[in-house]
Amino acid sequence: MNITYQDLYWGARYHLKKDELGQYYLVGVKQKIFVVLGVVCLIPLVSSVVMAVVSVVRGTGNEVFFIGCAIFLSLLCTVFFSCRERFIFGRNRIAHCVGWRGLSLSQVTFWLVSDCKLTVTPIIEYKKGCWLELSAKGERVWRNSIGNFEQTAELADFLGVQHGIEVFDHVSDWPNIQPLFSASDKVSVSAKSSANVYPLNASSQDAYLEYQVHGSLWRLLFAFPAAMIAATALYLFSVLSA
Repeated sequence: MNITYQDLYWGARYHLKKDELGQYYLVGVKQKIFVVLGVVCLIPLVSSVVMAVVSVVRGTGNEVFFIGCAIFLSLLCTVFFSCRERFIFGRNRIAHCVGWRGLSLSQVTFWLVSDCKLTVTPIIEYKKGCWLELSAKGERVWRNSIGNFEQTAELADFLGVQHGIEVFDHVSDWPNIQPLFSASDKVSVSAKSSANVYPLNASSQDAYLEYQVHGSLWRLLFAFPAAMIAATALYLFSVLSA
């Protein structure tokens, strides 16, 4: 069967978008990191606005400080939420572009499709789920967790059919790599997706190190407690000044 964009898993569509020219692109990791930082900055921003209003109502005279903090944090949020990073799939090449919301993207570099490949790899540390990796000339340029094997493989296969990029399976016979099945093949992947557990043996310890997760994008959310402390400090400053 032919897979359409709307048939893809919602997590796959979160990472793969279509621009105004009808070109598919993968959202860059840097853009997602900036979005998380922007969300973190929203907490002290809201706190600053609230404390500015309280200062005005109580007449404490601290509203200038809080308004200044709110303006600064607003600028930070604008910068973080405006950052754009894309890996755009063209007719015969993939372009890495960066820019800002509302402005034209600047091309950092590009690679011919023939020099690129997509690989579905296991997330070994968590023993479930899969990465989808985009490599150019043997170097990894993009990687993100999509979902289980079937969901990740569908996205890789979709891009392979749409743009002729080579797609590989590093899960079924891990640590060996083999070409990924085609969506039209009569091969069931339900068993693969239901297990999603990748046992290690002594001969594969070196390969394990390559896929060991050294950090997660969502660990940036640990900054929320720091933001809450900053907001509490602003509140205490206002109370003590009053």
